[in-house]
Amino acid sequence: MDAHGRRAAQARPAPLPALLFLGAVLHALHLLDFRDGLPEVFHPSNRRHRPQAHECRRARELLGFKAVNLVLYVGLPIYLVGFLPWLTGFLVSTAVAGFVLSMVFQLAHTVEDAAFPVPCAITSKLEDEWAIHQVRTTANFATDNKLVSWLVGGLNFQIEHHLFPKISHVHYPAISKIVQQVCAEFDITYNNYKHTRSAIASHVGFLRQMGRTA
Repeated sequence: MDAHGRRAAQARPAPLPALLFLGAVLHALHLLDFRDGLPEVFHPSNRRHRPQAHECRRARELLGFKAVNLVLYVGLPIYLVGFLPWLTGFLVSTAVAGFVLSMVFQLAHTVEDAAFPVPCAITSKLEDEWAIHQVRTTANFATDNKLVSWLVGGLNFQIEHHLFPKISHVHYPAISKIVQQVCAEFDITYNNYKHTRSAIASHVGFLRQMGRTA
């Protein structure tokens, strides 16, 4: 692995345990909602000032929607089918959803061809400017597959998603052709896996590569 992979190699996960862990990502996102939505609770330094009106409103909205979520996805199903059937369905559905969601992002970032640049030891700055950094550290997959593009909401065009996050994904196929032309003109690697299976293979290969790195 070259210098670009040093930071990523520190984790050194084994492929199978790492893939199984992805199923828990949905539960982690639920917890992060509370951390980010209620900073005055999770970050003591924020308690020094009186909460502003918009912070209180945000906290009420977060807690309100979480309460609705608990009623619809926990309370009501338990009432209708019982605790054990609900628990089984809940664990299976969230594990599958979490695995699929996280795999989409893994295939777009943690693959063998994506770069993992580290800042200069002297200046603490990255060598590439912003746009080049986005291209080199991400990867596209199955961009010719309309079904995949629809299922993942255009996130298989991850390079374009990073470069133009506020543009609708329906325009990514056309934009990607322009981006590829510009990358070719300036000799910048444009990472694109033709099929989802090839991106998955590259991700697993990347995990194995990190596991072998001392």
